[in-house]
Parts: sequence; structure tokens; C-alpha cells
Amino acid sequence: MKRILLAGLVGGLVVFVWGAASHMLLPVGEMGLKSMPVNSPLPETMRANLADDGLYFFPGREVGRKQTEAEDAVWMTKYKMGPTGLLLYHRSGNSPMSPRLLGVELATDIAGALLLAYLLTQLSAGGAGIGSQMRISMLAGIFAWVSISVPYWNWYGFPCAFILAELIDQVVGWTLAGLFMALLWRRLERRAMLQAERIWES
Repeated sequence: MKRILLAGLVGGLVVFVWGAASHMLLPVGEMGLKSMPVNSPLPETMRANLADDGLYFFPGREVGRKQTEAEDAVWMTKYKMGPTGLLLYHRSGNSPMSPRLLGVELATDIAGALLLAYLLTQLSAGGAGIGSQMRISMLAGIFAWVSISVPYWNWYGFPCAFILAELIDQVVGWTLAGLFMALLWRRLERRAMLQAERIWES
């Protein structure tokens, strides 16, 4: 258990540092993202028309009641004509890089690394080496991407560049985490072997 906890902490820190580097030092964090014009009237229009925070789908439909066939036909026409999309809306502002956001990100990275560490310990019990553990970690990143990001591209039209950036983020981050965890375990095993040898010699 101690081995999994220590590896999860190290792996989570590796993923966190990689995420910071990919978004702040590399162009990965900006792939597929566009910014509204500085003087766009949309923010004030949204403030006047959207009262609650939420994820808004447009063109909109009536919430809380079943639409008639005629209303469905009008909505379908609007959807086919466009524009369509999702709007993640927060009425009040916030810091783009607050301690709370960073803390939650680090906590979720560590949680993910703990799950990966548990999986890798099961494999290492069967004799899997560093290379195998790295491949499993890479596949874990690909699994996360295929199961979450690709459906966002398919159903909601997320930009291809954004989805590619997510692939890079997930695969590189979790492969590095797997490498560092495997190296940590190898070092711990060597240290345990040396201690056992000293005890035996004494």
C-alpha cells in the first residue's frame, strides 16, 4: 500500500508538471482555441440574457416540457442552418489561475496516478518490466482520450486541433508518470535488496 501511495504521489506530480509545461511553455495548451474580439458585444448580451451559470446548448429548446412536432421541425431547421455550439458560461468572473484551481488539478492528477499505480503493481507482480509498465501507462492515456475527448469531437464538434492537443497531453503525461513510477519502484527494490544483503552479511 505504501508503495502505491508513494508512486501515486510521484506520478501525480509528474502529470501536473507536464500539464503546466504543455500549457505554459509549449503551444499544446492553445491548440484549437480561439479568442473573442476584445470589444465583442457578446459578453454583455450573455449577461443580459443568461441568468444562471451552466453549459448552454444552442440553438436552444424549451426546457421542462415536450415540444410539439412543429416546434421540433423549427428547431431542426435552425440547427441545420447554424450557428450551433456549446457555451460554458459563468456570470461572475474568477481568477484564471487561482490556488483552488491548481489544488484541484493536482489532487485529480494524484488520484489518477494512484489508480494507475494500482494497475501497474498488479502487472509488476506478474513480472512486467519498465517497458511494459510504460506501454500500459501510454494505453491508459489513450483510453482516457478515446473514451472522453473523441466523443466530444464527434457529438459536439470540438475542434480537431483541440482534440489532438488532448491526445498529446494525455499520452505524454501518463507515459511519463508510468516511467517515473517504474523507476521509483526499481530504486526501492534495489534499496531493499541492499539492506537485506547488509543484514545477511552482519
